[in-house]
Amino acid sequence: MDKERNAAEETVSSEGKDTLPKKKNRFIWSLLSIVIAAATIWAVIAQSKSFSLQKLWEELGHAHPVWILSAVASMILYICFEAMALLCILREFGYKLSFRRGFVYSSADIYFSAITPSATGGQPASAYFMRHDKVPTTLAAVVLLANLLMYTCSTVGIGVLSTAIAPRTFIRFGTFSRILVIIGYMTQVALLFLIILLIFKEKIILSIGNGLLTFLGKIKIIKKVDEKKEKFAKSMNEYRDHATALKGKRKMLFKVFLLNMAQRIAQLLVTVFTYLALGNPLHAIRAFSLQAYVSIGAYCIPIPGAMGITDYMMIDGFSRIEDVPQLMTESRTLTFELLSRTLSFYSCIFICGLTVLISYLIHKKRRSEQ
Repeated sequence: MDKERNAAEETVSSEGKDTLPKKKNRFIWSLLSIVIAAATIWAVIAQSKSFSLQKLWEELGHAHPVWILSAVASMILYICFEAMALLCILREFGYKLSFRRGFVYSSADIYFSAITPSATGGQPASAYFMRHDKVPTTLAAVVLLANLLMYTCSTVGIGVLSTAIAPRTFIRFGTFSRILVIIGYMTQVALLFLIILLIFKEKIILSIGNGLLTFLGKIKIIKKVDEKKEKFAKSMNEYRDHATALKGKRKMLFKVFLLNMAQRIAQLLVTVFTYLALGNPLHAIRAFSLQAYVSIGAYCIPIPGAMGITDYMMIDGFSRIEDVPQLMTESRTLTFELLSRTLSFYSCIFICGLTVLISYLIHKKRRSEQ
């Protein structure tokens, strides 16, 4: 394992420097996310003429502090479980990194996934910080894909679990929300098979990469196409070695799957605990199942952080959660939705963004001192 790590470090030193998404792109996506978030909150509040800030504070004043603290703890655990999953994979390849570094990887993934369409920026950002801990790009790609595989498996599993524990929950949604859940679930299953192909069928990646390099060469964006193809082929050989090693690490992959299940459950429990703080404890299982369907349905819309669509589905589902509709009033539903999203999403993104910023500035300072 030490030999493998030494070889990997040599690979890193020859690969050159990479960066986080360009400063301009980071600013644009962050600004766009703020605009979408503000528009979403305004849309949630504006849809009810009876809702007011006074009623919001009144509802929050009756919230049980123990459940609120439990929701906050679950939100933090959501970040921590991904950190543990990534570190678990890295340790199998000889990289015994601290939990603090894992928390940075997780934060980068969560933050950039939340502010980019279809979560496209999360993994490259996480790989950026891995690179600066001397993890080669090819291994970082395998680690992140393996974790994404287990995350997708856990998402599909959560959907099955939700149906099993509360089979009638699905029909509590409106027609449009049910369509989104079905499309989202199909998307996750398709993604699951795609990730398996990407991990274990490197020839597919090689063909796609060579095709892209050829195209970029023809339109004069890159030069020395043959030389770049040769370097890409060398990287794919290293990628194949790491991916092949995963096949013999079933115990580790199962552990990563359990950590991803724990991460998904922690995320869903933020909503459940928020509901318990404001609603009826008798419907905790129903709330868990509803939120699981919401998270699945949100995957089919490529909007940063699934903002807007998640809020719509939550209001649609939770306004029907009670057997007696009058118990979950419009005012209480909106208060619950705003508080739940603040704890599960906005606060989480703030913590992750702050972690990424501090880590980036520290690294930048150390590099300037060298």
